[in-house]
Amino acid sequence: MKALCFVLDSDPPVHGWAETYEYHRSVWRQCIDVCRERCPNIDIFFLRSNPDLSVALKIADNSVEVRGPENFDTVLHKIQEGIGALLSGHDYVIQTGLSSMWDFPLFEQEPVRNGVYAGHVIENRYISGAGIILSNNAARIVSEYRDAPSSGWQDEAISDILSAHQIHPEHREMFSYNYAHGPEQLETRRHLCYRVRDYHNSYRVTEREVMARIFSKIYG
Repeated sequence: MKALCFVLDSDPPVHGWAETYEYHRSVWRQCIDVCRERCPNIDIFFLRSNPDLSVALKIADNSVEVRGPENFDTVLHKIQEGIGALLSGHDYVIQTGLSSMWDFPLFEQEPVRNGVYAGHVIENRYISGAGIILSNNAARIVSEYRDAPSSGWQDEAISDILSAHQIHPEHREMFSYNYAHGPEQLETRRHLCYRVRDYHNSYRVTEREVMARIFSKIYG
C-alpha cells in the first residue's frame, strides 16, 4: 500500500496564530523525516496556494504550491491540482491540516480497495476536512471534477462530488483533544487522525504542547 498525504497549509487568517502555525509545520517536518525511515510508503507534502507563482504548479522539498489565491473557496482547487500532479502510483490520498497529526504506521495496515471515502463523518453527510481518506479512484474523480463546486467548503464539496458517483462516507472516529482534560486522555494505536485545534484559546498556544505530545506518543 502506498499513500499520498497533503497537509493543507496557508498563512494564518489571524496574526496571533502565526507562531502556532509555524510550530505545527515544524512538527510535520519531523513527521516527514521520521516517515522516510519508518513509513517509506507514505509521501507527505505541504499544499499551499500562491497567487504570485509564475507557473501553474511547483513541487519542491515536500511542498506543493498551486497558483491562485488562498481562500476557503479555493481549497478544493489546490487539492485537485495536487492530486492531479502526484496521484500516480498511490493507492490512497489523505487530506489533513496543520492542526492534525496522523498515525501513519497504523494507516499502513489499511487494505487496498476502491471506492473509499473515509474519515470522521459530520451530519451523516460529509467527512471532516481535518482528515479525509480517498482511494485512488475516488481521488481521481475529485481531481477531474471541473464544474462549479456545490459548496465553498472543500470537505462538503468533496462529499457531493463523490456521492454523485455512489461513493459515500465511511466513518472513522477522529481523536479530538479535549482541553478541559489532561494528557491522560491520549491513547495511541486506536485512531488514525488526531485533531488538536483549540477553539477557546485566542492565540492557540496550548496546541503546541499537545501537538508535540501526540507526535511523541505515536513516533517516540
